Amino acid sequence: MESLVRSILLASAALTVATAAHADLLISAKPSHDVSCVSGVCTATAKNANLNVSELESLLADGDATVRFGGGASAIQVVNGFSWGSTSLLTLDANTSVGFHKPVFVNGGGAFSLIYDDGGTTGDLKFSDQGRIDFLSPASSRLTINGNSYVLLTNIKSLAKSVANNPRGLFALAQDYDAAADGKYKASPISAAVGGIVEGLGHAVRNLKISSSNSAATAFIANILAGGAVRDLAITDARISSKGGDNNVAVVGSLAGTNNGALVGISSSGSLTVQGAVPTESVGGLAGMVGGLVERSSSTMRVYVRGPEGGVYGTVGGLAGYVTETALIDHSFESGPVTAVGITEVGGLVGENHGTISFSHAAGAASSSIQWVGGLVGVNSSGILTNDYATGTVTVGGGVASPCGFAAGGLVGVSGNFSSKSYVHVIDDSYATGSVIGGPSSCIGGLVGDYYGRFISSTNSYSVGALSRGGGIAGYGRDLRRAVFQSMYWDRDTSGTDWAFGNKHGEGGVKGLTDAQLKSGLPEGFDPNIWGSNPNINNGYPYLLANPPQ
Repeated sequence: MESLVRSILLASAALTVATAAHADLLISAKPSHDVSCVSGVCTATAKNANLNVSELESLLADGDATVRFGGGASAIQVVNGFSWGSTSLLTLDANTSVGFHKPVFVNGGGAFSLIYDDGGTTGDLKFSDQGRIDFLSPASSRLTINGNSYVLLTNIKSLAKSVANNPRGLFALAQDYDAAADGKYKASPISAAVGGIVEGLGHAVRNLKISSSNSAATAFIANILAGGAVRDLAITDARISSKGGDNNVAVVGSLAGTNNGALVGISSSGSLTVQGAVPTESVGGLAGMVGGLVERSSSTMRVYVRGPEGGVYGTVGGLAGYVTETALIDHSFESGPVTAVGITEVGGLVGENHGTISFSHAAGAASSSIQWVGGLVGVNSSGILTNDYATGTVTVGGGVASPCGFAAGGLVGVSGNFSSKSYVHVIDDSYATGSVIGGPSSCIGGLVGDYYGRFISSTNSYSVGALSRGGGIAGYGRDLRRAVFQSMYWDRDTSGTDWAFGNKHGEGGVKGLTDAQLKSGLPEGFDPNIWGSNPNINNGYPYLLANPPQ
């Protein structure tokens, strides 16, 4: 089972809406062309093939139908929706990926078989725009994905019972579900750990309400095991709150408390509030703690965490609170505000990162009354950031007497590891545009609040945000004897400072540019295969080609 989950969920996230230049086999309202249909089997004969939805519905009315790749068309894209009411089986067989952009309705006892990665290497299943699959009579319908049968479920209660009875089972949500009728849950609705797959099929769980007290994990699903996965599901208009946790530990998120498996194609919206935080707290808009994969996922949750008087160690992020060294966050983002009072590590996307964050961004404001705050990551401790950006305003309270007791950066609050100076922490091909504000004695930097440790690698990155004090690159730099800085820039005009670091004027590989210079083309050292420059994109500042501004 674990190998099955891994093959399904660690596939490429490169599936996009087909265009004329990259069209595969489309199912749309346009006339059919470059497709051959014989005895219910329709095979593409050219890369730009199209099968008319009405013709497909007619085939299904007469019996089983198969739509198959061929002629250079490797993926199948459902551009316009369709439905069928017979007991016929529809098979979509793609060499690489299957994408749904509009709803598909399976009435009566109809069956659906999805096959992707049929001999390919970059297959995936993706639901975008309004894409979803509705089974209107799930008790009499069947679903298989890559030859594996899934149990169709319609509500939280049946999902919770099914996971408890078979933790490594394969389950799919047949329709959207409104949880308002369930009332307020006092703990995670899915309390049994998920070790199999929960496939959302593009559906949403709406109006979920959880209010927990002294619970170690608070979320829609308490725990996703290594080898387990939840995908293609939205948690919308959720209201989640928590007070305290068992054994002085608490993890809180909208979808998962702890994710050691995979979250793919997940989104969440609503509010998440934690009061009276315990000594160890990890809170995220999507997941509290991540030790596995988060891919093509997002959160607009409003996150608010208040610790006990005097402050407490905790990690809070708009997407995830704590990310371990085994984790990967890829092609994901958040855009909700993250506010903390008395919590030490706060980031727009992630509170504390030990893993890899790539092709991701944070747009929401991030603030904390104490310690370390970053637009993307609060503390990047032995972590890797590549092809990322942050645009939100970053705010930290007044500092303490010791150097950088409080720190804030447009991208990262602290880049370093306080327990060991030997860990490597990397920032590569990334940027920050948000303002950074801090109280007296706090270390404020356009990109990083505090660089700490010898093994630093920061390359091909820049900042343009306005600063209340500090340096254009970092508010403070210490023990940088073996640090590597290359092609690092800040905007001297917008930042209001000529200092690269708050405690030193310069560093090799670091340079201040005027606003006009930064908008006049790519700075020296920036790879044109990674970066673009256009006066009509990103306010004229350099942008990442594979992670364009949104």
